[in-house]
Amino acid sequence: MLKLTPIGTDIENVLKVIENKKKWQVWNVGSVGQWEPLSLGYDKSILIERKSIDVLIGEYTTIFETSVVVDWIFNDDLKLVNISVEITTDAP
Repeated sequence: MLKLTPIGTDIENVLKVIENKKKWQVWNVGSVGQWEPLSLGYDKSILIERKSIDVLIGEYTTIFETSVVVDWIFNDDLKLVNISVEITTDAP
């Protein structure tokens, strides 16, 4: 993902990458809470709301269905600051 959308990429260019991937499905455009360290010390941090885009980039089934979701997270200037990849498996 970092090759397609390096840190610092603006949100418009991330959206272009997503749109060019016909099989990807946008799940959510909104915000996410992200813990940021404060300069007061190592054990101090603050929860900051960040703009985010969640996209289902793939699913596959062996015995159970597994989904792969990418979350692009942006700062207040709408520049990419983090990418999260989550893999979940649905099982009974």
